Amino acid sequence: KKLDKIVEDLLEDAEEHTEIKKESTVSAVIAVKNGEKTIERAVNSLLNQTKPLNKIVIVDDASTDSTMLILQRLKNVSNIPIQIIPNLTSMWVFSARNVGATECSSDYFFFLDHDDWVDPQYSEELSKILDQNSAISIVYSDMRYFNNKGDEKVFNQPEFSAQTLSQYNFVAYSSMQRTSSFKSIDGFSNYMNDCRNHLTEWALW
Repeated sequence: KKLDKIVEDLLEDAEEHTEIKKESTVSAVIAVKNGEKTIERAVNSLLNQTKPLNKIVIVDDASTDSTMLILQRLKNVSNIPIQIIPNLTSMWVFSARNVGATECSSDYFFFLDHDDWVDPQYSEELSKILDQNSAISIVYSDMRYFNNKGDEKVFNQPEFSAQTLSQYNFVAYSSMQRTSSFKSIDGFSNYMNDCRNHLTEWALW
């Protein structure tokens, strides 16, 4: 009876202190303007992730081609929520991304451009690192550039170093971020948005 009581107490104590780990969630944000030739491939790469996305937010930055029609068709058949935000006038890319990011409530998110695509394991592999390292806010990957001629070039990005980052930006905009970290610094600089270059991304990191 004494042993039974000890076992019962241990079981009760274990139940009270069992840590239930929440499954992390990931969203993606695309800012697009006149992306009719490539947007479907980009969205399909997000729909085919081994770790399904929580939501896909797409900001159409005043497209004048058939981008919106393609997006609406994809939304109608998607099992993953796709939110489409139409801008009546162009905000340009960084401010448009900021608008999309405000609609994310997932633990993590990443940006994608309409002429990009990601491997099926992208969401799963990058979120795993953030799940296991609470002090990390950004996870970036190597990149492969390609063109419509079939030319490809792989960029193996260096290990993170603040000194190296001060010299040049090696962190891609498509890196996965903690949503709370991005929002805590108000995202991309809307002031630098008008620079029409990648200093805005560099400033964010």
